[in-house]
Amino acid sequence: MKKFSQRFVYGLITGICEIIPGMSATAAAIALGYYDRMIDALNSFIDLAQIILEAFIRKKSFKQVIAYIKKMDYEFIIPLGLGVTASVIVLSGLVLYIYEKYTNFFYSALFGLMFAIVITPLREIWKPRLNEIIIMIITFLFIYTLLGYEGVQITDMSASPITLLILGALAISGMLLPAVSGSFIMLSFGGYYFIMSLLKELLSFNMPFEHFISLATFVLGCLIGFILTMKLIKRLLKNNRRIFMAAIVGMILGSIRVVWPFVTLSVEDKALIHVDPSYFSIQQITGMILLALLTFIVFAYLNFKTDRVGDEI
Repeated sequence: MKKFSQRFVYGLITGICEIIPGMSATAAAIALGYYDRMIDALNSFIDLAQIILEAFIRKKSFKQVIAYIKKMDYEFIIPLGLGVTASVIVLSGLVLYIYEKYTNFFYSALFGLMFAIVITPLREIWKPRLNEIIIMIITFLFIYTLLGYEGVQITDMSASPITLLILGALAISGMLLPAVSGSFIMLSFGGYYFIMSLLKELLSFNMPFEHFISLATFVLGCLIGFILTMKLIKRLLKNNRRIFMAAIVGMILGSIRVVWPFVTLSVEDKALIHVDPSYFSIQQITGMILLALLTFIVFAYLNFKTDRVGDEI
């Protein structure tokens, strides 16, 4: 029961991180020590779908399907999945409220968290080779530049299916990588408030059919992106782990650009505006620094309690 509760709470944190623009759910998985196990668990669903398909075309028997289902990591998947679902459905409104009302403190906490997260991949390549250093630099520059991109807002509820498919695929890819969050990708490409509006309509049970089709198309894009990204990550973790960890270090450091805490939120279009530190009072700046330090200390402590990603849960 203790493990179930712990994994459920980790799921809540994972879901909250995916809601936050600029934060990645995978970053939470790395910080809390369950990235590898999460990747293996998610890949098991793709493998299951493939086995079921092969059973229907008679390449495998349904006994093999049942045998595979019995071997899946339910003790991890169920509580984590319930936590993620609960946070997205129940806490999305609260997170958005805090994000809009206390934006600078929100990003102060994320700023400290990102520095704590980078400890995990660094521990695996503490003495990096030349090629790993080059990978870190390249991924840092790529992510840092990418996150400077400013998109436009999608405001039409009947956005084209191709746009929604691509948006879904990119968003889920961001969820599975520790640097560019799915929420930030949607924000950059103008779909964040569009998709959140569709989710609110769905939860209110007052969604027009054309809006439901738009949401379903976005979900299909997420499914396609999920399958492609998962297979790539699993192969990299198995065959090129050190290179992948070096890339993650670069991604995380590059993504710190989007959690710079000296920001405010535009009332008109909900866009982030970078401001000079003098915009804030001394008390506010002190609070932001203390919050960033507290977040760093808490997650760095959790990080060092874990010997290897995935061992503790």
